Amino acid sequence: MASREQDQSLVFQAASSYGVNCQADLGEETPNRRVIPCFGWHPWFSHMIYDDTNISADITIDKDFKINHYKSVLTPSPEDVTFIESLPNPRSLKAFLQETKTYLEAFPTALVGEIGLDKSFRIPLKWSSENECSRNSDITPGTREGRCLSQYRVHMYHQKAVFRAQLLLAAEMKRPVSVHGVQAHGAVFDTFQDLWKDYKKQSRSNRKKTIPQKKSQETLTTVKETLTPYPPRICLHAYSGPVEFLKQYLDPKIPADVYFSFCALLNLPTDKVIEVIKAVPENRILVESDFDKASDDMDQLLEKMCRRICDNKQWSLEKGVEILGNNWRRFIFS
Repeated sequence: MASREQDQSLVFQAASSYGVNCQADLGEETPNRRVIPCFGWHPWFSHMIYDDTNISADITIDKDFKINHYKSVLTPSPEDVTFIESLPNPRSLKAFLQETKTYLEAFPTALVGEIGLDKSFRIPLKWSSENECSRNSDITPGTREGRCLSQYRVHMYHQKAVFRAQLLLAAEMKRPVSVHGVQAHGAVFDTFQDLWKDYKKQSRSNRKKTIPQKKSQETLTTVKETLTPYPPRICLHAYSGPVEFLKQYLDPKIPADVYFSFCALLNLPTDKVIEVIKAVPENRILVESDFDKASDDMDQLLEKMCRRICDNKQWSLEKGVEILGNNWRRFIFS
């Protein structure tokens, strides 16, 4: 799953060698086809993008543009020019979306992710000489790598712009999304709400009232449904929101299928996850590792979370694994 500038091409390379093109690829005949790629820009790196989606003219990325960009998207607005100079030149959102679309076209099962909103994250300080000496060359560049955090956060308006643009791309390509939300559960829901507010499903009684319509209106409705501006399936990754938010996402009028995923690393240290897991419908729960290495550790983390879900749902392990597997296949391939 991609998250920033440096790993988009790496995900592409992995998918080119091991990518799953259809559900049939998961069979025993194709044991090397086991990668579902995800392409997206994580909110932790959203400041490295400038929003040019509504600008037709070419933009020159000079020193002044870079300074003005970071001053406008970071809060508090940084006055330390040396700090701004240590940041990479921002990348065009429009160009990134086009690149991502190309990747999605290459891989029919690819998702958009990890994308979302994060109110708590602060960007790291610039590299010191001491940090530089201790950098791990085996790690994909772009992460914190032990640096202390600065006081700067990314303005929510900018995070929302980057998030929304990727949701619209997922909608256009009819792809599922993996969504990160930390201390921003309301803002994430509001972003979705804004996209699907005119497309909510009608209740049965309302459908009966509106059946006698002109053919032209039916045609318009068909076109509208085809061009829906929201992704068809949504996974709220490592869901940490309260039980109350489940009700909003599970409203029968919501036109997208929303799934809730849990992982041992992030969810199990908290007791509140027990009630949330119990409240998630059987057909909308997923499990994940949120681990960055394909290893026995990843398998153990998945098993740990599966067992906890089965305990909380009062399922046998066999039944739980079957349910979780069916949910995953439906989320990916429906």
